[in-house]
Amino acid sequence: MQVFPVISSSLTKHETNVALAIPAARARVIAEIIGYLQENELPGITLQLPDATPFNERILVQFVRDLRDRLAATQRKLIVMTSLTDGPVRIGEFSKVADYVLVATHDNVQAGRPAPIAPQGWFESQLGSVFARVDPGKVIVSIGSLAFDWDPTGRMKQISVPAAWTAMRNNGTSLAFDHRSLNATVRYRDGDGRPHEVWMLDAVTGFNHLRAALAHRPAGVALWALGYEDAGIWATLGRTKLPDSTVLGALETLQPGGDLFGSLNVALVSATPGGAGRRTLAYNERVGLIVGQAIAQAPSQAQVVTRSPVAKNLVALTFDDGPDPNYTGRILDILREKGAKATFYIVGRNALQAPGLLKRIYDEGHDIGNHTFSHPRLMESGRERIAVELNMAQRVIEAQTGVRTTLFRPPQAYTSLAFLDTSPLLVEVATELGYQIGALDADSYDWAAAGLGGVKKSHVVDLVVRTVGGGRGQIVLMHDSGGNRQLTIDALPDIIDQLHAKSFRFVTTHELVGAPRDAVMPQTRAPSLTDALSTEAWRVGAHSAAWLSDAVPTIAIATSVLAIFRLTLIIIGATAHRLRGGHRIPADGPEPKGIAVLVPAYNEEIVILKTIRTLLASTVADRIEIIVIDDGSTDETASVVREAFGTTGAVQIFTKANGGKAAALNFGLQKTSAEIIVAIDGDTVLLPDAIERLARHFADPRIGAVAGTVSVGNRTSLIARFQALEYTLSQNLDRRAFELINAIGVVPGAIGAWRREALLAVGGYSSDTLAEDADLTVSLELAGWKVVCEPRARALTEAPERLGAFLKQRFRWMFGTLQVAYKHGVASLRRPRGISFVLVPNVLLFQFLFTLLAPLIDLILLFTVVTSVIDIVTAGARGQGHETLELLAVYWLVFQVFDLLAGCAALLLHGRSTEWRLLPLLVLQRFCYRQLLYVTAIRTLLTALRGTFVGWGKLVRTGSVDLPVAPARSA
Repeated sequence: MQVFPVISSSLTKHETNVALAIPAARARVIAEIIGYLQENELPGITLQLPDATPFNERILVQFVRDLRDRLAATQRKLIVMTSLTDGPVRIGEFSKVADYVLVATHDNVQAGRPAPIAPQGWFESQLGSVFARVDPGKVIVSIGSLAFDWDPTGRMKQISVPAAWTAMRNNGTSLAFDHRSLNATVRYRDGDGRPHEVWMLDAVTGFNHLRAALAHRPAGVALWALGYEDAGIWATLGRTKLPDSTVLGALETLQPGGDLFGSLNVALVSATPGGAGRRTLAYNERVGLIVGQAIAQAPSQAQVVTRSPVAKNLVALTFDDGPDPNYTGRILDILREKGAKATFYIVGRNALQAPGLLKRIYDEGHDIGNHTFSHPRLMESGRERIAVELNMAQRVIEAQTGVRTTLFRPPQAYTSLAFLDTSPLLVEVATELGYQIGALDADSYDWAAAGLGGVKKSHVVDLVVRTVGGGRGQIVLMHDSGGNRQLTIDALPDIIDQLHAKSFRFVTTHELVGAPRDAVMPQTRAPSLTDALSTEAWRVGAHSAAWLSDAVPTIAIATSVLAIFRLTLIIIGATAHRLRGGHRIPADGPEPKGIAVLVPAYNEEIVILKTIRTLLASTVADRIEIIVIDDGSTDETASVVREAFGTTGAVQIFTKANGGKAAALNFGLQKTSAEIIVAIDGDTVLLPDAIERLARHFADPRIGAVAGTVSVGNRTSLIARFQALEYTLSQNLDRRAFELINAIGVVPGAIGAWRREALLAVGGYSSDTLAEDADLTVSLELAGWKVVCEPRARALTEAPERLGAFLKQRFRWMFGTLQVAYKHGVASLRRPRGISFVLVPNVLLFQFLFTLLAPLIDLILLFTVVTSVIDIVTAGARGQGHETLELLAVYWLVFQVFDLLAGCAALLLHGRSTEWRLLPLLVLQRFCYRQLLYVTAIRTLLTALRGTFVGWGKLVRTGSVDLPVAPARSA
């Protein structure tokens, strides 16, 4: 479809002539038109010229000629608008200098004298004269489909053809068909009893006019005016041949229009759907024209019931969007002081926050109307959404006042009811639910104060007083919530005083239309016990939902700020740890007396040999003893070790009944007297220098344990790579930072070294929790031992590659960590230190509670995104969806950037270039990995609440960890 915008002059006729007569000014006008078309990539323009005079015709023709030449140079077209009333000579002149002339055939009317708009004989005669002088290939004939309404004074206004039918139906009159002009007319009386006469161009005249016009083979036809037409004309206009008797059937159905509500000037309206009408036609086959019509049933857009003000000196103040604890009470005080009444269209959600105000509004004699529960734009909403919004708000009103309301004003309503013409479902559902839609006709624009800095009290007061005092409105729109309403508070007393001085009286809506109060706010019926319980349950639920809707965003912001603050401190701490080189090892410290590596193994036959081989390849292999504890394996773990290393003196294998990892480690501890105990998992692969780097720290007698760095060695699946990223971030940030305050949460079971003396002092490994390594770490720190980390002591471990195994492992870790926090929480408070101030709160708040809250926040975020997209699709630029999505995008981007910066910091501290390949997963994990942790947190909470026994569990090994390459030694 090509668009040719209409361009006309806003200057007077004389000013236009002067501007176009001067060559330089004419060239500037043409250049601006060309620039506009190029900027908007339009194919041409339609030019509307001023009326001709003996002095300006040549100027206009020259302008059109120059403009067409410039347009032709850019392959664009020029259409000049003319009228049959201009005469064939003028039309012919412009046809010579333009690409096309658009000839209007519907403006043969004038004020003061009602008459047919375009009689068939006049139409054919005038059009014949035009085509006798003008090339038909340059003529576009504009067919009219509209109506003109003359009042008793001769004033004329353009209305739609359906509006003329509505006036006819409402007055009980009939359509008259003038057989001389073949135009139709309607006579009716308005609300004041004054006679009106309407002449129209409908689908019948369109049929006849098109038949006459197409006989001349013009370049095209056009329709004037969209939105005013008889829809039946499209059955004729859309054809490519002369209209004939085959289209008469389509013309017999009268389609309702879409401008009914916009024409209403009432206080209240309700409506049920209307329907199509019928007409009969008389067709003269010989002349090919419709020569008669009668409307058997007029169409109806809707069956409306309206209520209008009963006196012109009554004013209804209406306040939307409240109640508000900051403003509604002050407005009520002013109304009481001034002896004025008003109507408050309340938002249910706001009323839940201030139940006392709603009761006060009713008790002080004001009306209450429904303004929906959450203030959405309902104009394009579905039936269910509309009903839910109205019903929820109604329940709030009933619960707090004991009455229900029949008044309803949709959010974002404006001074004309025309918005209801495009929202038929909204009107239908509201009427079905028993509501009358409250109109407004005097907007105070108090809402503009926040967005337009120039709006002042005097502007609001003057606008309302002029509008009401001038008889142009009686229903004033103001607001008592939805932003800063101080302007409303300031302006209200002056509005009341000035209109009181003009003898206006401020009333409620029910008084405005002359109805009793119970008619708009009937008492609720005495509820049954079931109804009472249902209402109370709903009230509590709605109140809770409203509280949550307010609390969750606050919680989300608070948690985000806390998380960013925590992460900032950890980055600073980890960086400080790196800059100072970590724990400083005394140069003259004593060498440890023996190093024992304990390897508890349960069903590890696939991986155990690889683990032992890496231990034997250690840089201190000659100084260590390797103790493998077979914890009652049901596979061949013990046999394969004995077969492979039975003759190796450094390797010992012991078998015991299955008792769990803690019991196995304590068993191994009894089998050695070594000063340093290195504990690893049966699937762990150590780098050659790992044990040496761990053992060096024990030269400091204060050190009770040293944590190594665990890396995922089997990065063959996406979930394994996610875990690799998580390991890298937590170990290079959290552990480094927490070392500074002796609050490391866990010396990992995959690679950790312990001072034997410290182990025995706290009773060895405990089986009280599922996280025996974390339990032991905290026990040592509470006993006064120092726990440090050695980032360069690295081990490769096999991470779960399947979802079930991952969830099982994470549940054990989270449940065990929670047990550790619970077990040591009270003891840590006795001697305040890093454990009590940092570690325990970190576990409870950030690792557990925030993870529990995250799914709720994500659901609200998802709901907000979906509703915003729906708002964009249904409301387009008028909705608030774009603004909401932009705000969410900004917040999300800020958090992502901060996460990425933290990830970069961790990778820089890690020091291995290969790990940078994991960084893109930091963004991806928000959508598919963190949700798994949410599931784990919820399962952990439910298990803790039930008090269910939880076993240690066993992961299936695949042996997919590659053997390490010895790193270059640094001095």
